[in-house]
Amino acid sequence: MSESLRETLKVSEEFDRLDEQKLIISSAIYEKMKEKEISIRKLAKNIDGIGPAQISRILNGKNYNITTILKILDYLELELYVKKK
Repeated sequence: MSESLRETLKVSEEFDRLDEQKLIISSAIYEKMKEKEISIRKLAKNIDGIGPAQISRILNGKNYNITTILKILDYLELELYVKKK
C-alpha cells in the first residue's frame, strides 16, 4: 500500500503486517488443498461448523477466528507455529 493511501485511509503499518501474515497462512492452506486435491466444498463438508463461504474468506486473507483456522489446519495436517520476534 502506498504511503499516501495509507495516510488518507489512516491505515497503520501494523495492519499491513497482519494482513501479510494472514495471506501467508491462506497461501499455505491453498497449497495444501491443491496438493491433496480438496475443493472448498469438500473441505467445508469435512469440517464441522465451517461452511464454504468461511473457507473462501480465509483463502482470500479476510478476517477469521483462531478456532476456524485451527480446525482447517488440523484437517489438512498442517500446524501453526508461534515464535518470538
